[in-house]
Amino acid sequence: MWHDLLIDCSALSCEGLLLAYPRWLSPDELHRAEKLHRPEDRTLFLAGRVGVRRLLADYHSLNPCAVTLAANAFGKPILREAPLPDLDFSISHAWPYTLIAVSRGCAVGVDIENAGRDIDPQRLWRRFFAAAEVATLEALPAKEQRDAFFELWTLKEAYIKAVGEGLSLGLDSFTVHRGVPPHTAAPAHGGTWTLAHTTWPGSFHAAAACLSSTPLPSPIHLDITPSIL
Repeated sequence: MWHDLLIDCSALSCEGLLLAYPRWLSPDELHRAEKLHRPEDRTLFLAGRVGVRRLLADYHSLNPCAVTLAANAFGKPILREAPLPDLDFSISHAWPYTLIAVSRGCAVGVDIENAGRDIDPQRLWRRFFAAAEVATLEALPAKEQRDAFFELWTLKEAYIKAVGEGLSLGLDSFTVHRGVPPHTAAPAHGGTWTLAHTTWPGSFHAAAACLSSTPLPSPIHLDITPSIL
C-alpha cells in the first residue's frame, strides 16, 4: 500500500500553520523550526510534519495529535510508537513544495529537487556519483545532461532515504540506471527495489524508492497534483 502527497506551500506561512495546527507539533519540532533562518524553510518543515501526521493518522484511524514522530540513529524520521509496525514514511522539500510518501509493507524514500537552482551538475556528479553513472552522463549531449543529472540525483537520494542510513551510505556505493522503470545495481540491502521518477513544469524533479521483501503488486507512481493543507 502506497500513498504520496505533494503540498504547495506558496500560499502557506509558518505563522499560519502554527495557528491552524497548534497541537499537532511537538516541542522538539517547534524548536527545530525556530532554528531555521529562512521563513520558507520553516514553512516547508512545518508543512511536512503536519502533512505526514495527516497521512499517518488516516492509516491508523487516529487523531493526528496522537501521532508521535522520532528519528532513527541516522536521523531518518520514524514513528515512535507504530500500531502498524510495517508502516514507513519519507519527507522531502524544495520550495514551494513538500513531498510526502507513506507506505505499508515496504521501506520508502522520496526526494524532490528544483533543477533550476544555481549549481554545477558536472562538478557534483564527478565528485559523488558512481563511475557508471558518470560515464552515462558524460556520454549525453550537453543539453540533456542537467535533467539527466537531476533524475539520477533524486533517485539516489530517494534510495538512501529508504535505506535509512543517512550519509553513512555513500552516493558512489551503488549505481542507478536510467530507464523505464529505473533500477539500481549493487543495492545496499537485499529485497526487491522499486524506483520511480517524474518531472513537472517549473524545473522540478521528484523520485521515490521502495524496498520490499517481495515485489510490489503494482508499480509505484508519484501524484504530482499539488494539494494544500
